[in-house]
Amino acid sequence: MQTEGMGSVNGADCRRRKSMIFNYEGNPNKPVAILIHPMFTNSECYQEIVPLLKEKYYVMLPVLDGHYKGSIFVSVDNETRQIEREIERKKLGRIKMLLGISLGATIALDYFAKNSNRVAQVYLDGAPIFYWKHLSKIGNKIFYRIVREMQKDPQRGEEKMNHYFSGMGKNMVAVCKDITKETCEGLGSACYACRKLEIPSSQQKKMHFLFGTKESARLCERGLKRKYGNAMFTHMKGYGHCGYILRQPKKYAHMLMTF
Repeated sequence: MQTEGMGSVNGADCRRRKSMIFNYEGNPNKPVAILIHPMFTNSECYQEIVPLLKEKYYVMLPVLDGHYKGSIFVSVDNETRQIEREIERKKLGRIKMLLGISLGATIALDYFAKNSNRVAQVYLDGAPIFYWKHLSKIGNKIFYRIVREMQKDPQRGEEKMNHYFSGMGKNMVAVCKDITKETCEGLGSACYACRKLEIPSSQQKKMHFLFGTKESARLCERGLKRKYGNAMFTHMKGYGHCGYILRQPKKYAHMLMTF
């Protein structure tokens, strides 16, 4: 895996000592795919599907701010800007496939809204697109409590996360040891105080929303259908949040390549 960063930040912005990390897999001459990871994980969450996808794509795997040591997640807009700069720096051109899961879907949607003409298809899995700004502070506290629990008792945290996210507990504990209270504040706003993004109806046809029938993120589906009436909505029967990719990675990768 090739890893690249955007350099260090110094001077006035002392809160963010590092910039987003970008990992790459595959042949740079192939069409580009971008996979944006969920909250409390990193690009390792895609390790089961990347070997399959890289046969067809040059895969970019960002590691979001706040999810590695010395960084803070500030906002969705800030993450999008860094991805845009990296695409320009690498001269990647058109994005054949953009995937975001959970928090990653929120960022993928923001990127697509600003760059829909250069994206062929976007897949938004378990997207928590809520417009409930009044709940963002509650979300902050819930996220920080989860982080603190995993920091205080990693073994119990791993077991608990494995129960909800099959096989992801070890990775989540490793990531959460570096997550700060400031990052949780940004994450709460990212999930509960989303902006209502305008996307032309012709571009909405490129959008694929995926929801497990057992996940709470489906609460936002009705609003998304009203907002993006030309998008496709697919239900994964019997699966919870992030459940389909974790339990059926080969089928998930095949789905992405044949939708």
